[in-house]
Amino acid sequence: MALYDVNGNQINDVYDVLGNPLNSVYDVNGNAIFAPLPLDYSSYTTTDLFTYAANGFDGFDVYDGVIAQLRADNQLYLFGIDGTTIATAITATSGHGDSASFAKERYYPTDEFPLLYITPDTSPSKVYVTRITRSSTMLTKTLLFPTDKAGYYAAAAYDEKHQIMYMVGYLEQNYQTDDGGNNKTVVSKWDMTNLTQNQDGSYTPTFISRYFRDFIFVMQGLQWFDGYIWIASGYNNGGNQYIYAMNPTDGTIEHTILLDDHIEIEGLAWIYDETENKYWMLIGQQNGSAGINYSRIDFATAT
Repeated sequence: MALYDVNGNQINDVYDVLGNPLNSVYDVNGNAIFAPLPLDYSSYTTTDLFTYAANGFDGFDVYDGVIAQLRADNQLYLFGIDGTTIATAITATSGHGDSASFAKERYYPTDEFPLLYITPDTSPSKVYVTRITRSSTMLTKTLLFPTDKAGYYAAAAYDEKHQIMYMVGYLEQNYQTDDGGNNKTVVSKWDMTNLTQNQDGSYTPTFISRYFRDFIFVMQGLQWFDGYIWIASGYNNGGNQYIYAMNPTDGTIEHTILLDDHIEIEGLAWIYDETENKYWMLIGQQNGSAGINYSRIDFATAT
């Protein structure tokens, strides 16, 4: 049976960028086929899941129950959500591996995993579009974002439905202080349907626009979900850790999740629970030599 969106356009792939069913799928008459429970982001609880005892983890994402976790030494680790180790120390072009997000597109249609978009935390900013398996990786394309438009140390949040890449960086070459009030967070918008090839073989999407907003401290693990840019903010400096849902239009923080255990947040991912018909958030926090702590954040159902 063919599926259609609310405008009557046929849908061939009914999964979102995370590999989960789309938030709203409609038949040809406009009747909803699937609609997960709406979430109340202001009401949440946190549950510890497991800890992996190794140092140096960074950004990650989840696809079909598999955590793809980057390390700062150009390595990729794979875990199950239950803590099962699938693969360790797979060589990957990732640099610092600040953020990672699965796309919907696969390199080969038969690949287990879709392409993984990796932000290496560099200036000028880059995104490594990477094919991964359970034993290897392959860099398929490098996206380059000029510093004069994207700012320094920009991380990516990909709105794949509209093929827009948002880069969130810094006006000054500093991600830990606001530099006496002069530093700002830079949010830039890029058209992924129109790429220009550079002399070094990388590609730059077409620049659309950018704006400045108040400084956000140490942004990591960016993800696009529910129309927001989700940002993990914090560092191993004894301060509180935050997760922000930022409106991409003007940079307004619409929702804030406070984690007061002072353990640095390295990344986050959204997971759909078929049994409960709702999404929950997986977070990873680097606790020094103790390793990476994975926790689950559940949200109340919106009324």
